[in-house]
Amino acid sequence: MRATFRFLLIGIVALGVSCTKNTPPPKTADDVVPPPSNVEPPANILVSDCEPKSAEVVVDGQSHGSVEELSKKGGVRVTTGVHRIEIRAPGHKAFRVELNIGDKPETLKIKLQASQGDQ
Repeated sequence: MRATFRFLLIGIVALGVSCTKNTPPPKTADDVVPPPSNVEPPANILVSDCEPKSAEVVVDGQSHGSVEELSKKGGVRVTTGVHRIEIRAPGHKAFRVELNIGDKPETLKIKLQASQGDQ
């Protein structure tokens, strides 16, 4: 009976050794594959629920199209940091703001006020 116990014990130890040999080593920072560089990051500035939909969206002095167009595109992609945002439409007071854009998207919901004169 002792021989059977010894054989069983050797079998269990051998099984444990063979299982650990096939286990891959834990991943390190060098094993992490970065995402492909041709994938665009998500938009940082989302313009939604803005009235009128035809209002022009200007970021840092550059026009990016109307609110409606940007809603279809999913927003504007900008670098992190401070950016000047302007939303303007004929017959309305322009909305202007400086935003410090981080990694998370900023959502703008604006209703432009009618103006008495040109802005």
